[in-house]
Amino acid sequence: MADITFNQRSAGDVAVIDFNGKLVLTDETEGHRRELTALIDSAPKVLLNLGGITYIDSMGIGLLVGAKTSAINRRVALRMCSPAPLVAKLLAMLHLTRVLDVYPDEPSALASLEQPQDLPTPAN
Repeated sequence: MADITFNQRSAGDVAVIDFNGKLVLTDETEGHRRELTALIDSAPKVLLNLGGITYIDSMGIGLLVGAKTSAINRRVALRMCSPAPLVAKLLAMLHLTRVLDVYPDEPSALASLEQPQDLPTPAN
């Protein structure tokens, strides 16, 4: 059974990463984390498009939180957008929507990345 795939594309100076499939615990979880971190390292502005996520478990939530932490530590501006209703509901219930900078659609997330960036300083 296939789980998640990441496809990268560009929207101007922003690296957009489209998620497709189930973001769940599998034997490849560590590989997915490394792949996502490498994609975040590829540009100073990154947008994670969550629209293709069909199911998410606690590992998937952890992967998204880890992606945000990696971005902060690397001083990368990271936004997330277009979560499917199930994912949006779960992120809201966990009070992660604002923490993870989740936008309802890609155009609004891209517009936020065009604003001057006040990147958080990594924790020591």
